[in-house]
Amino acid sequence: MLVPTIASGNPALAPERRSIVTLGVAVSPIKSKDLRLTANYLETRIGNQTARLGRATAAFQTAFANAFQRNVAGRLVSADLRPVNIEHEREKKMQIRLSLLMPIGRTPPPQPPVGSAAKDSPPPAAPHLRPQIDVSKTTTWRLDDRLSLRNNLPALNLVDGDTLTGTGGRPRWEPELKLSGSLGVANIELYGRFQRPTRSRSDLAASELRFSGRTWLVPYASLKVGQMVKRPWAKTMMLQFTIVNLLNDRINKRDRLGPVPNRFQAAYIDPLGRSVRLGLRKLF
Repeated sequence: MLVPTIASGNPALAPERRSIVTLGVAVSPIKSKDLRLTANYLETRIGNQTARLGRATAAFQTAFANAFQRNVAGRLVSADLRPVNIEHEREKKMQIRLSLLMPIGRTPPPQPPVGSAAKDSPPPAAPHLRPQIDVSKTTTWRLDDRLSLRNNLPALNLVDGDTLTGTGGRPRWEPELKLSGSLGVANIELYGRFQRPTRSRSDLAASELRFSGRTWLVPYASLKVGQMVKRPWAKTMMLQFTIVNLLNDRINKRDRLGPVPNRFQAAYIDPLGRSVRLGLRKLF
């Protein structure tokens, strides 16, 4: 059945209000190493958050009933999918971050002090930059994340099975890893995010969805072409190479009975999967 929809901007939207409270402590346990351990508690409050009704859940249809028109038989005859304001969201989380910046290779010899060389001697060569490795690991624990669509409606618990988008809640535990290194004209990075399983609660077995975890890896490399090719046209030019979703890992969806609902097939949720990107950038 075809249903007419309205999809555009909404000039009646109110401006978003956001406040963030952060309490943190940072420790450097080894003075001779650039090793840092940081712990932060973050509490975020958002008022008038903007959301789209593209995947309207039952809670959305209850909160914004005027956007979904039905006939006397209860069939949907029109849907207004323009963005709306959400009343309030409050999120509490802890973040633990461990980072290490470490140069590798031998320390270059010290340069002679300025003015010590003879006047006729050529200037000393610029010192070679040492290769270095930057490693950081961040783990986020969501202690609570509750969202109120309307003041007179119960709040949604986004870390306990409720959902805003219809594609799963938010994981309680989410670690991230970043590894980068530089060697002369080359920079290499690897970003990883390890998403935990989530679910979307429902009283109906066919509507309760379970979403698997996912390992998201993105390697990235860049070359400073201007330092390799001594030509005017190569100045400030950079070559970039990226692989998004290296493992081609997609989230698997199942309802409580086992089958995969049609609109939650992998090709609908993540049509690209692994993608390879090659870019050339130049500043003028």
